[in-house]
Amino acid sequence: MNTALTKTGMGILSAGAIGSAGYGGYVYFSKDSFASKLGVSVLNLTSAENKKEWEERIKELTASQDKLDSSLDKTKVNTWDKLRDWCNANKSSTFNKDDIKYKNFSAFCTWKIGDKTWDKKILATVNSDHANWKTAHTALKRKTKTELSKGLQKVWEATDSQNANKVAMHKWCTDAYKNTWTGDNDATLKEVKEYCKI
Repeated sequence: MNTALTKTGMGILSAGAIGSAGYGGYVYFSKDSFASKLGVSVLNLTSAENKKEWEERIKELTASQDKLDSSLDKTKVNTWDKLRDWCNANKSSTFNKDDIKYKNFSAFCTWKIGDKTWDKKILATVNSDHANWKTAHTALKRKTKTELSKGLQKVWEATDSQNANKVAMHKWCTDAYKNTWTGDNDATLKEVKEYCKI
């Protein structure tokens, strides 16, 4: 690598910027930038490659009741490409975990677990009373309770009384789908791929 790129002030190479954001070349961020903190979780910030995911994020932004940074005005940032451009403009902002802008960037500029696909996946749009959730819960019950994560242990305990098993399975899976994807070794991703399917 060109040693000039390693000089102080150039920042560090973000694997996410190259592997997930797909910039076509080396991109450098401050070690304390939003993008470097979130790495591979960040969507493509410069093209239409992740248009489908950006369209989901703009829906989530439109429906959000969370506090927003003044620069993320929903009346102006109202299309997927405007949201992508807002994210791109703020990717190098200085990281502070309590900063509203960082929380907004983390929520609306990243991959979610539900964006990913897996065999026989149950979509988040499937109603909680659908038989698919019972199928998933039945498969979960075949596991030993103690080998499951705490959240899934509670789902495991749900009975079929008044569809409680379906509702519990639906809630756990759809809540998990909203989590930020942090890579293929993400523990929650592994769980949903195993249990949120028919």
